[in-house]
Amino acid sequence: MAEKTLEESEREIRALLDAGQHDDATTLTVKLYGPELLGFLKVRLRDLDHARDAFAWMTEDLWRGMPRFRGQSIVRTWAYAIARNAAYRYADRELRERYQGVPISQVSRASALAVQLPRGTNLDHKVARLRAQLSDEEQTVLTLRVDKGMDFREIAVVMLYQGDEAAAADAEAIEREAARLRKRFQLLKDKLRKLAAAEDERE
Repeated sequence: MAEKTLEESEREIRALLDAGQHDDATTLTVKLYGPELLGFLKVRLRDLDHARDAFAWMTEDLWRGMPRFRGQSIVRTWAYAIARNAAYRYADRELRERYQGVPISQVSRASALAVQLPRGTNLDHKVARLRAQLSDEEQTVLTLRVDKGMDFREIAVVMLYQGDEAAAADAEAIEREAARLRKRFQLLKDKLRKLAAAEDERE
């Protein structure tokens, strides 16, 4: 069976939301976007076990937030914003130790989701080493732009989201942030080329 397009996936989720079936909408969101969200978290946290823990946090946040989702972005973009926030929270060691999260195996119907990631290659490891030298923001922008194919306006929504959907939906703020991210991305490409050249010299 052919994979669903983004438009088809979003339409199915929105139909469930319109019908007030928030749990089903969350389950479908995790089923459709879960593997790529876990991949994003693995890149951000550089450890699959940590990524899976943060994924469980993210899933809980999706479950709690879905009834309040107002559709000011597509669900996929909103889910990435929640994943990014989960990664930042998880990276805070003190917060992580205090947080009493629910293992993903116990999170409602999402427990049936088996999220697989491919084995890394030598090239993957080299790329990971280069990315580890970037700031958190640079890593996030690179992953969303290159790996996930998001346009800069979508990335702007992810970066602006701080738990309030409306705050990340201001058109002028999104355009300003998108313009800033375009410039940042150009500088980032130059930085990566230099880092790669320096690593090649060491090998």
